[in-house]
Amino acid sequence: MSSSVVTQQAVDTTTLASSDIELRLSGGLTNANPALALGDAMSLSDFAVISQTLPFLGNLWNFVPQTDATSGVVAEYRCTYIRNNNKNRTARNSYFWFETLNRDTDIIFSMGLDPAGTNSTAQIIPNERTAPIGVSFSQPNSKQTALFLGDLKPGDYISIWTQRQVSANSQPYYKDNYLYRFKSDVALPSKIIADFGFGAMGDISCDRYNAKINIQNLIARIKDAIPLKSFIPLGNLSFVNDDRCFWDLTKLIDAVINIVFGVKETLGQDQDGDNDDHGFMPQIFQKWCTHYNIKLPFYSYKLFNVHFLHLSTEYPYTAGTPQYNFALDDLQKASVDSNINWIVVAYHQPMYSAGGKGPQGNFDPNTFRDAYHQLFDTYKVDLVLQGHNRNYQRTYPITYGNGPIPTIGDTNLTTYQDPPGEVFIIAGTGGFALDPNDITNNIPSYFAFTDNKDFGYVWFTITQNGSVLTGSFFNVKNNALDQWQISKTIL
Repeated sequence: MSSSVVTQQAVDTTTLASSDIELRLSGGLTNANPALALGDAMSLSDFAVISQTLPFLGNLWNFVPQTDATSGVVAEYRCTYIRNNNKNRTARNSYFWFETLNRDTDIIFSMGLDPAGTNSTAQIIPNERTAPIGVSFSQPNSKQTALFLGDLKPGDYISIWTQRQVSANSQPYYKDNYLYRFKSDVALPSKIIADFGFGAMGDISCDRYNAKINIQNLIARIKDAIPLKSFIPLGNLSFVNDDRCFWDLTKLIDAVINIVFGVKETLGQDQDGDNDDHGFMPQIFQKWCTHYNIKLPFYSYKLFNVHFLHLSTEYPYTAGTPQYNFALDDLQKASVDSNINWIVVAYHQPMYSAGGKGPQGNFDPNTFRDAYHQLFDTYKVDLVLQGHNRNYQRTYPITYGNGPIPTIGDTNLTTYQDPPGEVFIIAGTGGFALDPNDITNNIPSYFAFTDNKDFGYVWFTITQNGSVLTGSFFNVKNNALDQWQISKTIL
């Protein structure tokens, strides 16, 4: 026979952190004594966080004395509250139950919801052996028999009564262990996701005037209403022998930089700064890894409701390589994460192009395209960022076409509603040089906009509760030369 040492257990949900669901005592705002949890207002102090093991707080009742163990106790009651402490997400279709770790049946636990309902104060009972009125008790010891709590918005709470019955002739001090369980089917955004932005451009070179202007314009956006949360340099960042030149140029936003490794960061550079044909250069690559605390040229991260995957076109990338396996696993997980609404992939050399600088090193755009574009389609990538070609290009949303010509998913020039396929961007306009070849003639039909006359950067905003992605290409005068938008219904 036992006191009910209730061991708190992790929330069984992929949509809320375990620490988001609190258990609080009743008994008034200042109550911290389980023996006084006989209804009334919710305490301001946590009774327990479900993810933690807290035997002391888990003792809703004291140890059963010998007299009660011998005679048995018909019923005793405690009232606790369950509260959603997440500030942004609703626990939808929530269930609550308990499981026992013991095989004995000397204590019988039952639970029931107070009729006061959500965000209301539970009734008060005069002592622990007086049954609360209107509570229907059951033994919710599995998901199938659990108490249904409905939707718990941020800050919502609901009161639950627990009944303990003691069997006669029990052992007085045996400790029963119980696990609280909580599950919500879906967690929905309940407050506005803060608007934010991220920028990108490649082929920068810190010693060029236009590169300095582009970086200054990006830094200025930190002060905007939509702050800079990430800057993604799309490779070929420094065309001078001293890589610290780029780091000095971007030191004011160093903390928000997530680089793409390009030719210059992996294959090095020749004296003309262009003909990089001498293979992978680990000593050059390692300098960039050390500065940005990166171990491999492919990695991923998340900002708010956007998942970013960075790949390397200069590192082995075909099916079966570590990079390909990482991308496959990463995209699979991101595609089923209910907290992620947008997926962005970035790499250096483009798989589709309307013209410009050709492939370098061992990169083959056809092989890369055949390996990855189908993954992008399968796992619902939204945006693909590329550099290398020293111009600006934007495709329509496109899907894999089993060859060099992709399939256009939406022919609207600027506005899309969750279209099939991905928008591919080339932004090699960071400041080093522009491609001298005119790409405005014979543009492939799947391109919506091109520009090879302007240096600039691309800027993206996530707005309207995380449901709208807007892309813009700004020149060095901060004029928007191209602007487009994707909207989604965010559940």
